[in-house]
This record gives sequence, C-alpha cells and structure tokens, in this order.
Amino acid sequence: LEEDLADERFVLARTEARLAEARVLDEIDRAWVRWSASRLQSALLRDLLLELQELESIAQRLADVGALSHIEARVFSMERLSRAAESIRIEAEVATSALDLKRGLGLPPQSALSFEPSLVVSDLVAEAEARRERVREGRAIVRAERVYLVAERD
Repeated sequence: LEEDLADERFVLARTEARLAEARVLDEIDRAWVRWSASRLQSALLRDLLLELQELESIAQRLADVGALSHIEARVFSMERLSRAAESIRIEAEVATSALDLKRGLGLPPQSALSFEPSLVVSDLVAEAEARRERVREGRAIVRAERVYLVAERD
C-alpha cells in the first residue's frame, strides 16, 4: 500500500511538472506574439509617419498657393501628430513586451540578445500541440508504468 501511495505521488509530481512546463512555454509563446505584433506594428507606424510627413508637406505647399485652405492642410498635421503619439505608445509596448519575453526566458533585462519578430501562427500552434501531446503521452506512460508495477507485484 505504501509503495502504491509512493508511486501515485511520483506520478502526480511528474504530471504536475509537465503541466508547469507547458504553462511556462505557453506564456513564452504569448510573450513572443505580443512582442512580435508590437514590433511589427511599430515598423508599420514608422513607415506611415514618413508618408504622413510627406503628405503634410504637400498639403502645406498647396495651402501656401491657395489650392487648399490652411484648415484643410492642418488636418494632415493633426493626423501625423496623432500617429506620432500612437507610435510612442507602441514603442513603449515593444520595450515592455521585450522585457516580459526576456524575463520568461530567464534572461536579465540588460541582456544584449536581440529578437527578430515572427508571427507564423502555424508554427506556434504546431509547437503548442506537440507540448500538449507530450503531456498526454506522459500520462499514458504513467498509466503503463502503473499497470506494470501492479502486474509485477501480483
């Protein structure tokens, strides 16, 4: 009976360890997706800001020659300023999510490690499925070991 109890505790501890590992890896996946999305969004906003600066300049020249009212030209300035503020917010998200990702990986915040953004969902799903399958297999192995131990005792 004590052996059975010890076996059950061992099985439970191993299962809990595998589940904890899967949770940590899932959290790292989420941090990676948050960081990648923020980083890609930041790059898109930088490109948009360059285009808006050019449009703002064109609108100002049109306003100077009277082809556009100064109020209409200011709409482009307001849009550029709005997107600049959004860009600052996104850059803060990039920095925060990079720190979260490094923390999840066990790296110090000042680590020189750099990441390349990637949002290939099929790879992330495949990795998550593989982890889930390892947990399931672990349970099957545990059940098989338990049957073996019972058979060995009998």
